[in-house]
Amino acid sequence: MSALQVLAEGLTDGTDAVVLFSPSGSYYELAADLDDVDVLVAAPENSVGANAFVELPLELENVRDRIRFGIEGALQQGLIDDGDEVACLTGVFGGDVDTLTRVRADEDVHSGVYDLFVNSRADAGVIRAVLEVAIDLGKKGQKGKPVGALFVVGDAGKVMNKSRPLSYNPFEKSHVHVGDPIVNVMLKEFGSRHPEGPGRAPHGRGVDHPGHERDLHRAERERRPR
Repeated sequence: MSALQVLAEGLTDGTDAVVLFSPSGSYYELAADLDDVDVLVAAPENSVGANAFVELPLELENVRDRIRFGIEGALQQGLIDDGDEVACLTGVFGGDVDTLTRVRADEDVHSGVYDLFVNSRADAGVIRAVLEVAIDLGKKGQKGKPVGALFVVGDAGKVMNKSRPLSYNPFEKSHVHVGDPIVNVMLKEFGSRHPEGPGRAPHGRGVDHPGHERDLHRAERERRPR
């Protein structure tokens, strides 16, 4: 036995399960012959017909996120248990599996993110785009200043029927795509609006858009006590 095989066995000895991330059919057939561990497949679709399958609703380029997502899904479905030692095989450089990582499944991976993506009626890509904007705002703020924003993902008509504006809304009567980089910048800018009045930016800068003055007058009327 070569020294390399000894090192590999050190990663796999005592594992309770193997998770294959998007394997080819031939690779899955090879792994399915293992009789001393449970073999799971984590992928967008169960194209290999695996008995134990974890759906990945997103293509995650970051390997750490991909593995954590798959482990959390396997825990949620009861395919593995807390404390299990799991060997994760995935591809990093394209093509078939080329990387082996050993992970301990514990409470640290119970983030609730997997359930949010898999069991939400909203498209997973929309949720991801909203989360990326929110996380970016939380980390960097806008122009070096902390900002706050509320994003509601759901049926647009139902959300608007149960909502009312608290301030000037630059997107009123507009349809925007949250995945658009330009719109993301606008969302961050809107999150940094100065509280002195609707449509006013920090340091007295105005918000210029068609119908701006009309919207300001209407907003002022709505703010007056009745």
